[in-house]
Amino acid sequence: MNKRQLYTILLEDPRRQVQVNGRVCNCEGQGYLKHECQGPLDLNEVLITKRVFQKLSDDDKDYFIHEFNCSLNCRFFHAQFGHSRGFRQWFLNRMVSIYGKISIDNWIENMPLKIRSLE
Repeated sequence: MNKRQLYTILLEDPRRQVQVNGRVCNCEGQGYLKHECQGPLDLNEVLITKRVFQKLSDDDKDYFIHEFNCSLNCRFFHAQFGHSRGFRQWFLNRMVSIYGKISIDNWIENMPLKIRSLE
């Protein structure tokens, strides 16, 4: 799956939307920290970032363009909070609540690289 396809899937998935003051919001960062969205929504890697997988083959890099690893956030949120440990932990907990711990564990176990821990 490419980034454009994943962007569309996440945008249309009601489980990934966040309620803010009774309104539906597609910036998932709103669920972590209420803020004034600025800029367009971008697809961002959260748990495993480009910095970690940049030296992998293109096929292996594609593994990380996945709904378990990517979030839609406004540019303001991503720049200010998207790389914080708190957001990563919140996002991991959210993915477990949406997709289930077994699915997330299987995705982690099958990664084309080894990591210490996501927690």
